[in-house]
This record gives sequence, C-alpha cells and structure tokens, in this order.
Amino acid sequence: MPSPAELRRHLAYEVHYLVHAAVRFQSAKGTDKVHFQDSALMHARNLLEFTKPNRPRWGWWITDVGGPQPRGSKTYERWNDLINAKVTHLGPGRLARPPWPVRHDDERLAALSRYSLKRILRRLPRGNSDGRVIAMRDVGRLGLDYLNRPMPSALTAIAELIDS
Repeated sequence: MPSPAELRRHLAYEVHYLVHAAVRFQSAKGTDKVHFQDSALMHARNLLEFTKPNRPRWGWWITDVGGPQPRGSKTYERWNDLINAKVTHLGPGRLARPPWPVRHDDERLAALSRYSLKRILRRLPRGNSDGRVIAMRDVGRLGLDYLNRPMPSALTAIAELIDS
C-alpha cells in the first residue's frame, strides 16, 4: 500500500490535471478544446476507478488507503458511460451526441470534476488521523477550491504537492 506521501503525490497529480483541464477547457479554442476535454475526462476516469463500487483490476482502491467501500449510483454510471463513449473505447459513441467537443459554455467537465472529488471526500471518516485519509481530504479540498475560484495560487498549491 502507498504511504501517505506517495498517495498525496499521485492524487495531487490526477487532481491537478483534472481541474486544470476542466477550467482551461472553458476558454480554449480549436483543437486545444479537445485536448483539455480529453485530459479532464481521462483524469476523472482515474479518480472514478479509484472510487468504483468494486475493486479495480489495476491500481489502488480507496478502501486500500483508509476510505470507505464505495457505492454505485446512477450518477456514477452516467459519468462512466460518458467517459467510456468519448475517450476510453474506440467506437461510434466518440462522434455521436453529446457533441464532441462539447459546446463552449458547457459546464459538464466542471460538474464531472466536482463529482469525482466529492465522491472521494463525501464519506471519508471524520476525525481519522490516518495520513492517507488526511491526504485524500486535503487534495480533494484543494481541487474543489480551484474549481470554485480558479486562481493560479490555488492550482500552484496542488502542483507543489506533486513534487513534494
């Protein structure tokens, strides 16, 4: 199992690029829009895998690092279906509705980012002194802070955790 520092670094990497891409997507133009969209979806996929209702085949699972047994939900399945149709598997879903890339004013990536982060945070044990639980809580909150107020200093705070 990862140490608290190792988990913090890996989680910070996923969260940093997820929230960065979701925010930058909103002002991007042309093919940059697709790059940011694909990046946000892939990093969201990694966080959803970490919190999937059953043990993933590869990688860490939130229960391995002090988190609760994740539950399935219709919302989880809808986001998973979008990711699978748009970036994970080659097939007709890539170019079908919803449009690809989504409209400039679409808030879908920010909503997916918030959902992915809140899914980690929502049921973490309160008052738990396990460093891995603290790492998940800290990184998740930093990601939400940046989504709610996308200031460079907030993104830098996440990026610094990757190199720590």
